[in-house]
Amino acid sequence: MRRTISTLLVPLVLGLSAYSTVAQTRKRSDIGGTRSILIAQYMARTGSEALLITDRKRIDELVRLFRNNEAVPHACGYHWIIWFRQSATNAVPFAHNEDCQVYRLYDTELHAVLNSYFSSILKSPKYYVVDVTVPASLSPEDVVTKLESPNQQVFFFNPTDERLPHITIAAKAISKMPVSRGQRDAAEARNLRNAKQQLAIAIRSITSTYTGAKASPPDHRSSRSGGGEIEDTVQSTISFSNTTDPTRIAIPESVRVIERTMPDSYIVQLVVDQPFSPMLCSTLTSKYPFVVHVRAFGDFER
Repeated sequence: MRRTISTLLVPLVLGLSAYSTVAQTRKRSDIGGTRSILIAQYMARTGSEALLITDRKRIDELVRLFRNNEAVPHACGYHWIIWFRQSATNAVPFAHNEDCQVYRLYDTELHAVLNSYFSSILKSPKYYVVDVTVPASLSPEDVVTKLESPNQQVFFFNPTDERLPHITIAAKAISKMPVSRGQRDAAEARNLRNAKQQLAIAIRSITSTYTGAKASPPDHRSSRSGGGEIEDTVQSTISFSNTTDPTRIAIPESVRVIERTMPDSYIVQLVVDQPFSPMLCSTLTSKYPFVVHVRAFGDFER
């Protein structure tokens, strides 16, 4: 799927874990213009059975219920993920827990509507999701053009930038452990602020050198204490044009490289009207010679 040139900490991973941090309290004011909706199993549920909604009335109903809505935070995990697809390469996800989810608006109505969809997926599925591996040289737009048909639709559960050469860099800030326990939060906040500042300077240096380079938002990866010190680390992944060699990118000394990766392929999700089978796999790879591999969604052993 990709060639990792160096790995010092946790690498960026394709698959379910790549989108497991869906923001649940973000207001969904950006789902207008939704053209289709996909409801798929997620985390606690691992089947490939799904539901693709293309009926305008049903789409508008879910958009109305989710738009400008938010869920009360919880720590229960999730069973489903709902994708609002605005365009061929852009869809907004919202994860849902069957038991713990409480919505600020339309809670009772939302659960009733969603439960009816969940029930139909589990009892009489009409759609299925398969993971399709394609060459990194093939743009997301080309993947859609080549793979989509009246009976199948492409979704990108992972950021499309993952197909591009990228590096992950981290900045670390260390401060003395405060004598007063009550001052620890303030010390950690200063650490985080300093680490983010170091990371931002390094990102500006790199992205100003390479045209088209894009960085992900800073991610607070770790916080630890010991030996009289508090240490916080933030990191960001920077993607480049597909002609860039990540081994040749100069990195400022203020940060360290976690990973340099040159992907040779990436995974997209294809919604089809039949379950995964060897016959389906053979049909897809024969019809689309550029397809590297096909497996049932979430089945990492096939």
